[in-house]
Amino acid sequence: MEKPKLLLVDDDEALLDSFALKLSFDYDVTKALSPEVAMEELLKGQSVFDACVVDMWMHDDPQAGLKLIERIKTEIPLSPECVVLTAYGKIENASECMEKGAFGYVEKGRAQTNRLLIKTIEKAVRHSMFNRERQSKAILSAMSDTLIRVIENRDPFSHRHSTRITKWASLVGQHMGFSRQKLVDLEIAARLHDIGLALIPDYIATKPGIRTQYEIKIFQTHPQKGYELVKDMPNVSSDILDAILYHHERYDGSGFPEGLKGDEIPTLAMIVRIACDFDNAFSPVDNRALREPGRAADFIGQLSEEGKLAPDIVQHFLELYNKGELTSVDPLRHSDELFKLAKQEAQAHKYIEAKVHCDSALTEVLRENEFFAAALCVAIGDLFMEHKQYKDGSDYYKKSVRLRPGYAEGFYKRGTAFEKQEMWERADWNYALASTLVPAFVEALLARARVLSKGGFFDEAMKTFEKVQGMQHDNPLCYLGKGRVCQQKAYRYKEDGLIDEAKKHWMNAKNHYEKASELLEKANTSEGSFVLGQPLLKSEIEEALDSLSMEPIE
Repeated sequence: MEKPKLLLVDDDEALLDSFALKLSFDYDVTKALSPEVAMEELLKGQSVFDACVVDMWMHDDPQAGLKLIERIKTEIPLSPECVVLTAYGKIENASECMEKGAFGYVEKGRAQTNRLLIKTIEKAVRHSMFNRERQSKAILSAMSDTLIRVIENRDPFSHRHSTRITKWASLVGQHMGFSRQKLVDLEIAARLHDIGLALIPDYIATKPGIRTQYEIKIFQTHPQKGYELVKDMPNVSSDILDAILYHHERYDGSGFPEGLKGDEIPTLAMIVRIACDFDNAFSPVDNRALREPGRAADFIGQLSEEGKLAPDIVQHFLELYNKGELTSVDPLRHSDELFKLAKQEAQAHKYIEAKVHCDSALTEVLRENEFFAAALCVAIGDLFMEHKQYKDGSDYYKKSVRLRPGYAEGFYKRGTAFEKQEMWERADWNYALASTLVPAFVEALLARARVLSKGGFFDEAMKTFEKVQGMQHDNPLCYLGKGRVCQQKAYRYKEDGLIDEAKKHWMNAKNHYEKASELLEKANTSEGSFVLGQPLLKSEIEEALDSLSMEPIE
């Protein structure tokens, strides 16, 4: 059993060593010869002290101890109880110590000093531990709500994710006949499962585009970070901690962080994992227009057949789904039906009717929250873009950024709509805003460079590609884009009769295309950090090289 941690503060080194020796049998003692050293120890954050014994008069300052206590109480979270030790025993001094927040007051030089000090320290430690436990419970509750809001407010489409997961997991636990305590643990675990995302950089946690291998590795640390965040909190059971740590494990061992398989995965962790997969398919991030409960049920059934999820727990999910109990907890289910009707009308090319249903669905969602409404606008925009109704798509993307100012994906999507309409300047403006709001939004930067090139702003396009290259030095899309800029400049120089400049840029284009091809091969063999996001990229590079061969500059 670990000893309670005690901090002794006195400017008399001999006395400090004497007290430390006597107390070291029962306590883990740290010594400090000045208030400054004491504060350094307290602020290190490597350990939390259970009590602090402070001399009142230090370094010719009769108030040094009281000043230190005042700092401890105001600057140290979960501050330890402080015991004042002094040779100047007066009622006025004792009263002042209590007013400053001291727990106890012991005079030096008396026959009973050692016995009184030991008893006072024991009481201070017990009181400190009790207070810390009580404060920790309150902090855990406040922290979880606060951090979950931080996580969900980053991305409007993730809003209420933890709430849905908690409701679904609790329903499954009840269906499986869990005890009351186990249901409580499951509810807490489901609520806190993604709390580690609060410690992941925004540009990775909410990145709208494809993550690099490096970013994926950082993202995959969030279960461990979440575990570390709550593991020292009192009254957090091992079942809760295991669910937070292992909620990304897969039944076949292909998950993370430890690659557990089968029954090695804690039951609560697997329930949370299945609930997350159901929600990811129910509200897919990659295509907002596919928000359908039936698709989610089919998805977890398929994962179970593939060996990714525990089949017995999936069965409980599907039984609840077939009874309508899973979707009944979603306040947006009516808007889903309206959006489904809109998709059917769009499929039949009845776009006016589709807009009516979309607007009705948007009205329903706005009653719930504006964050999801912003994401639904993107979903509607995606629907109209799919049917080449670019003006309508652009209008709904515009609504998304009005509902959620600073919504980078909304600006990015609007840029794509303008690009489809060959409105290069407007597309550039929206891509620029998206990449300003999320500096690591590589897709927005690449798109901006692309439209700058199409608009004839070659130098600006090249600077933007080089900016991407500084962030992802092995991104083949970057080199493909640079090659196209050089190729266009080469032909322009040729038209102007500047053959030497044309040849130089033609050769640069060839080198960039070849570099893109080389990097693509590395990406396909997992040697590079770039994650391939375009299946047709290889043919695009080959076509670019062929175009150079067909139009050589002599």
